[in-house]
Parts: sequence; C-alpha cells; structure tokens
Amino acid sequence: VYDITLAYPEGIPSVWQLVMGRMKGNVLHVRRYPIEQLPKEKGQLAEWLLARFREKDTLIPELLKRNPGNL
Repeated sequence: VYDITLAYPEGIPSVWQLVMGRMKGNVLHVRRYPIEQLPKEKGQLAEWLLARFREKDTLIPELLKRNPGNL
C-alpha cells in the first residue's frame, strides 16, 4: 500500500490551472506499507487508516515549511 501526500506551497490549484499547466509547484511525499503489516480486522484497519490521515494533518505543514513556494 502506498500512502501519497501531495502539498501545494502556492495553494491548491483549480482544475483549470491543472488543465492549462499553470500549477506553480507541489511537494510529494510517499510511504510504502507492506500489505502483510496492515491490520487484518476491519475495525483495526479503519483505525490504522484514520491514523495515517492524522499524520498527514501534521505532515503537510512540515512539508510546506521545508519547501516554501516557487518550486
């Protein structure tokens, strides 16, 4: 399972900006989790997934601090 976090230092682009190639830059963070390490029980898997999103809440501001605008 790949956990991909995408952050935009200049703000989230609109669909139009993406289509027209006017996106200023982005920061990509990727983590890989071997499938055999994931919880097998549905409730535990849901909690594991929610924990990944909580991590993203702290990860995105850190990524943006390390990679300010004008990439």
